[in-house]
Amino acid sequence: AEHIMPFTLIVLKHLGWVTKVRALIDGRLDVNGIELGDHKKCDLGQWLDKEASSHEGLTQHPEFKKLLVQHEQLHNVTKTVVSQLKTLSSTELEAYYSKLLEHSASVIESLSILRQFIDHKQNRKG
Repeated sequence: AEHIMPFTLIVLKHLGWVTKVRALIDGRLDVNGIELGDHKKCDLGQWLDKEASSHEGLTQHPEFKKLLVQHEQLHNVTKTVVSQLKTLSSTELEAYYSKLLEHSASVIESLSILRQFIDHKQNRKG
């Protein structure tokens, strides 16, 4: 089912991205070293835009709509962190990072639910 929805790859790349934001806040990564993009340019955004609709019923699933919102909010938090990195206090940066982690957890949870939905549909066909 990995070829149907590259769940593991999406989650690993997502977590790598979250780790880069942490390194940015900690001063271990230059702002030029992080590809911020927008919520449509990352691997998950690409999958949501181009692949998700090929799975019958997926884009109508309530969890899909939740995923879209959480994913966009995650990117919005990161845009704030990157654009205001020099002006926010460390306390404010940590608060933004906590929000980012909440959105990240929600994104991964939604992806898990949607993967089960896809797997269930595939198993019924097979």
